[in-house]
Amino acid sequence: MLAHAALAAVIALGIQPAGGAAIDLPSYIDELERTAGAIRGAADASEASAPLPLRWTVRTGAEVITVDAAWIRQDLMTATAESWPAVRRRVADRLDAMRLEATGGRAEIRGDPAAVLAATLAAGEFQRAQASSNWFEQLRERISEWLLRLFRRLFGASMGNRTIAETLAWIAGAVALIALAMWLAKTMTRRTPATALALDQAARRAPARDWALRALAAARAGDLREAVRCGYHAAVLRLEEQGAWIVDDARTPREYMRLLRGDDARRDTLGDLTRLFEQVWYGCRTATNDDARHVAAHLERLGCLRPGDQTI
Repeated sequence: MLAHAALAAVIALGIQPAGGAAIDLPSYIDELERTAGAIRGAADASEASAPLPLRWTVRTGAEVITVDAAWIRQDLMTATAESWPAVRRRVADRLDAMRLEATGGRAEIRGDPAAVLAATLAAGEFQRAQASSNWFEQLRERISEWLLRLFRRLFGASMGNRTIAETLAWIAGAVALIALAMWLAKTMTRRTPATALALDQAARRAPARDWALRALAAARAGDLREAVRCGYHAAVLRLEEQGAWIVDDARTPREYMRLLRGDDARRDTLGDLTRLFEQVWYGCRTATNDDARHVAAHLERLGCLRPGDQTI
């Protein structure tokens, strides 16, 4: 059975298709070979178009198949004097492939394989791919030209050497890549304010009262943001001392809140300190003296401070 992408329709047995009398499969194969030979021997597109049919009607056993041939005329109509050799070769090769398909054979590459490859790579889609892959070379060439003009203006023709310009262009590119890598490394390893919250082992072992006194000292020194931070840590450590949890630096303030039961008497106090800490430390809200006094009052309520400690 004849199979090809150019099949236009399959018509039931007994119905005569448009485009002339039906021919058998061997005659169809001969027609393809004759048409390919006529196109290869034509001097121009007008000469090749003269004997071309619009379609072939082929009878293969119990089927009648119409094979569209209008594509040949369309390809020939686009040919110019300059492009005619390439168009002629392309159309004839396609007809040969159709003939081989009809005989059950496989398409073969005609002509020099290197020439066929070169013609394929000359297609528009391959040209775009090649242009996009060479952007770095084009950029390097532009930098070289710019450096070459600069050297000629500054030092005259003696220093206007393309080799020197290209060498410096490569060096400039390498320096730019190194600078980019250093910037990325610095950015990825930069500590944010939140990472400063992690306590080292020595700081974690300090009792809650020490952290509460640090909060008072920071408040008296005018560092109200640090006072809020130290006060919050004092509260967390105080609850550890009371057996509510074991401090984990990876735990978030909200996770600590979820560890307390809803009826725990300390929950409201810790909740107020947590909200204040999140607003000042993470939300970057400016802390006030009232915030510092609020923290000190909560720390006294939790037992971190004594009544005479909290004067700010």
